[in-house]
This record gives sequence, C-alpha cells and structure tokens, in this order.
Amino acid sequence: MRPLGIIAGRIKQLFRVTTECLSLGTPTTLMVVGGAVTVTKSFHTIDAPTTGTTNLTNINGGQQGNLLVIRPADDAKTISVRDNTGNLRLAGNCNLDQLLDTMTLLYDGSVWIELCRSNN
Repeated sequence: MRPLGIIAGRIKQLFRVTTECLSLGTPTTLMVVGGAVTVTKSFHTIDAPTTGTTNLTNINGGQQGNLLVIRPADDAKTISVRDNTGNLRLAGNCNLDQLLDTMTLLYDGSVWIELCRSNN
C-alpha cells in the first residue's frame, strides 16, 4: 500500500490541482502516424495527415492509472478510434469528427480502456 503523500505527489504530477477544480491543462496536438499516437500528457487534440477518415488503433506511452482525454484537432478530418485493435478497448468504434467530441480513457498498464465519450 502506498503512503498518501506519494499518491498525492503523483496526482500533482499528472494534473494541475487547484482549490476549485481539476485541470488537465492546455491540450497539445498529436498527429496520427501509422494508426498511432504517443501521449505525453492527459489532454490532447488528435490530428490526421489528410482530410477524410484516419483510423487510430494504438496509443503509445502512458503509465498504469493514467487518464487521457482526446478530441479532434480539425472537424474536416475524422479520427476513427477503433475498438479492440492495437491497445484500445472501447464500447465500440468511435468517430471523433466535431471539434467538441471527446473520449476519456484509462490506462491499465497494457491497454487503454474507454471510460466515456461525448458526441457534440
């Protein structure tokens, strides 16, 4: 069992915690290359090299217990997040095709598990 101080320190590393709310900070944009992106923080916009639909099948990086929120970088490009391919375990395929669409995932150390999605 981890001491509370170590857990609190890890939370502070992952998130900017204020007295009023949890903040994931400003997202950075990741480009899908070969069906994959590599996460560096907890909030990213996802972009594709061309217009149309690009499949996202694998998310590299992350540590066990990490939360990740993704959304599309451009509504002229559809990011199709694919279920049960690579290391993604979702409630079915998900097209992120509007700027306010989001997907939230949890990393268990080997796969990213969908917690929720929002089609906006």
